[in-house]
Amino acid sequence: MKDILIKEFKFLLDDYGFKFAEEQFEGLIVVYNNERLSVEFTKDRSDFFVSVKAKEGNKEYEDIYEILTKMKKSRMISEVYSPNNRMNLAKKVLRKHISKIQEYFENDLA
Repeated sequence: MKDILIKEFKFLLDDYGFKFAEEQFEGLIVVYNNERLSVEFTKDRSDFFVSVKAKEGNKEYEDIYEILTKMKKSRMISEVYSPNNRMNLAKKVLRKHISKIQEYFENDLA
């Protein structure tokens, strides 16, 4: 899965400084970090999940759609997203909102 993620989420590496951090369960879980965030990608059969946490601190990973719901409630974003377990939507959401997600964690709104 690591090679697929490098291709599909290349913007995270090129534009936001993410780097490969670790792989678990024979590549079914892959983690990328930048200075601020850890992003965990999980593949479970045909399902695909993205979770995020602040790189520093003791917090657990939080599902990307839970984060987006909280961001909507705090008016950081205007869109409403329903949970979806497909890679293409996760890619669109991260591409559009990764800067706001970083801001969300920097402001300790998580």
